[in-house]
Amino acid sequence: MPRSLRRNIVNSQIVLLTGAGSTAGIGFPTMIEFLASLKDLISQDANHQAALEILAKLNPNVENDLEALIDAVETYKNTVHGTEIIVDDIGDYEEIEDAFNSLSAFRKMLLDRIVDTYGDVDPKIAESHYSPLWKSLSAATKSTYIPVFTTNYDWSLENFAEARQSVNLNDGFAQPGVRTIWSKDNYSLRANENRAGLADMALFKLHGSTNWYKDSTGEISQIAINDRSLRNRESVLIFPGLTKKETLDEPYQTSYQYFTACLRNCKTLVIIGYNFGDLSIQRVVENAIADDGDFRIIAINGPRFDATDIISSESIRSITKVIPEYFSDDEDSFYLENLNGHLGLSPLVQFEGYNSPKSIGPKQKMDQYQWFDFTVSSHRKRKITVFSIFDAAGVDHSYPNDQSGEQDLRIFTQLGNETKLVNGLTIRKGKQHVYAALPTSVKDPDYAYIGFSDNLAPTYARIK
Repeated sequence: MPRSLRRNIVNSQIVLLTGAGSTAGIGFPTMIEFLASLKDLISQDANHQAALEILAKLNPNVENDLEALIDAVETYKNTVHGTEIIVDDIGDYEEIEDAFNSLSAFRKMLLDRIVDTYGDVDPKIAESHYSPLWKSLSAATKSTYIPVFTTNYDWSLENFAEARQSVNLNDGFAQPGVRTIWSKDNYSLRANENRAGLADMALFKLHGSTNWYKDSTGEISQIAINDRSLRNRESVLIFPGLTKKETLDEPYQTSYQYFTACLRNCKTLVIIGYNFGDLSIQRVVENAIADDGDFRIIAINGPRFDATDIISSESIRSITKVIPEYFSDDEDSFYLENLNGHLGLSPLVQFEGYNSPKSIGPKQKMDQYQWFDFTVSSHRKRKITVFSIFDAAGVDHSYPNDQSGEQDLRIFTQLGNETKLVNGLTIRKGKQHVYAALPTSVKDPDYAYIGFSDNLAPTYARIK
């Protein structure tokens, strides 16, 4: 691998991996939605149903598992027209021609469906969608390139880089004229074009793209889907099945080589909208975890994402920090705030505490209390449900979210306004004062922490 490439792309400390969930916000269906629509389409066509019956003889799971169905289609394609499989499993030579025609038609239908569904997007929409994320990732790394690996077929990442002129795109395609032609050498040839500002993008499409086509010589080009030359070309796509035999072919082989090398050197893998349905990708990630004890994963997969149910790999699941929010273009979004916190760009909440030099309590007599002035700064409005102060001996003087029992810690949001935290204390976006009072019998208050209703980790403050 060229030294310039290793230095500019492979050595990035952050790698981005995206799946279908990352583009749901700009109108593309998730893979679950796509597979559901495909199932409806199959049920409405007798020829597709016939193909399904043949594939069911090869793999009984195809009737209930569309990924198994697609994998069976590709298994069929990768034999000599599937003849051996059909003869062995069906046992009737007269059915071979009909079976071949049915399965070929089914495969073409699937290909057309993908191309029709996942295509172009307005560059301005793509720019708005990815810009907040790209700013954060660029700020968190000193690398000139951020490697982006995606299983998506659409062009939104390319269109983002096109619209965001300060982001150079290196996707392995050169442009010697009106056509862009892919070569693995283009990554090294174009690896030193970085300009000041945001990090540039090295893009690897692990399952291909709806605008990639291969001619009879094996040359891969980017061509608009309405180009007349497509009639003599083959789409370069890997269908969304569980096994990916095509990863041995170009351009996939190069993409997986880079994926392996980038994960071997990076410290943080950020995942958006991907659920590890591809065993090839899962194995690369598992190997990266085994090689580096400091390797970490941050996954942004929406509030319904359950890592226990979806990520089958224990090694991946155990180190993945899930941000249960949707990926969006909102610069004030909760996902981005959490991501920035995990990347070390800015704390989600700043919390400081001071001994108050004078009584700031309510007008009622509270001579037996010592007072503390805390400032809480947050990027968004949120709710405090737990407030605790620990003394030097480690004793917790807590203010839990209930009204039962004696509590020696009292919380005030302003003079004379005591809160019980029963329903939580809402703090505004920005900076806010919260006052606390402890009996003078509590010696040497040391530090405090606050807990939140949105599952944000407790935030600590040393009392100064």
